[in-house]
Amino acid sequence: MHFAEWLEQWSGHSEGYSDLRMTEGYPLAARASGMSNVAIPDSPIIQERDFALLFEGHSMESRSLDEDFAITVTGRRYRVNLYRERGKLAASLRLLQEHIPTPGDLGLPEKAIMRFTQHSQGLVIFTGPTGSGKSTSTVSMMMAAARERGLHIVTIEDPIEYLLPEQIKTQDGTLTTIHQREVGSDTQNFHLALRSALRQNPNIISVGEVRDRETAEMLLKAANTGHLVLATMHTKSAPGAVSRLIDFFEPERQGAVCADLADAIVAVISQALIPSTDKTARVLAYEIMTTDGGVGPQIRKGKLEQIPNEMRQGASYGMTRMDDTLAKLVKEKRITIDEAVRHSASPEEFRRVLVA
Repeated sequence: MHFAEWLEQWSGHSEGYSDLRMTEGYPLAARASGMSNVAIPDSPIIQERDFALLFEGHSMESRSLDEDFAITVTGRRYRVNLYRERGKLAASLRLLQEHIPTPGDLGLPEKAIMRFTQHSQGLVIFTGPTGSGKSTSTVSMMMAAARERGLHIVTIEDPIEYLLPEQIKTQDGTLTTIHQREVGSDTQNFHLALRSALRQNPNIISVGEVRDRETAEMLLKAANTGHLVLATMHTKSAPGAVSRLIDFFEPERQGAVCADLADAIVAVISQALIPSTDKTARVLAYEIMTTDGGVGPQIRKGKLEQIPNEMRQGASYGMTRMDDTLAKLVKEKRITIDEAVRHSASPEEFRRVLVA
């Protein structure tokens, strides 16, 4: 049996695995529940032809191969990174959840997330390291809004991960329409697709990732001109996402960008997936920053180093620091102290507080 045929059969029994590793000349390896890689019993040795069969339509000829896309195998959706290592074909496959979870299912504060969806314009950013669940959180928030009231939603993704229904009957009897666009096949890049989206009269625009100044510029324009924009970034904290956006711009423009961000930001949610105490799952830890209280004025003035202090005083506005969430998860015995310390912004201080 070829590997591609074997994978079709195995995909129906892949619960508990989060990532697959394909390497030419070796059997399949997988990461169980976000933990260590394990060998998959009975996996055949992966041959070059298996890549061509499994990833039909994607060229294997380039010697400098790096490609991101998504595939469906026996009803399971995978996000794929295809590449070469030491001249051999290899791929990392992330298994996507079969059903889109609610924010509460993910471990996010559902009332706060739903409150953010009520904004008619502004910017909501999900940020965190690779594999922290940003894309899932984004689509979860978007679909929660889509089911509640009639909206026009445009997504710009690289690649499209979750295949969403094009129309949804809502709780209030109206209709939500969703148009998903993929960079590379439906549009040239993020910022051109964003510019086009502004002409399509959407209520919500979801942008897969902010990678450059052009995209950041269009993002701010959209968020300040009557659209609720959802985006993802790769930073370790909510204040770090603000800093990264500002750094996309030339120094002489950063003052104006700070003002635009202070006006645009609805919330920045930083998140991490942490091994559970029994190592059988991963637990979501998060921090939430809004521009309420003193945060907005500090962003406007460009004094980003003051944001953590303002967040400490922002609980009444729904703000939560990562260390507060980590401490709560330790108290509930859902994660260990050592794992919490590893993900803390101030590890030494955090450990002292925990053991006090």
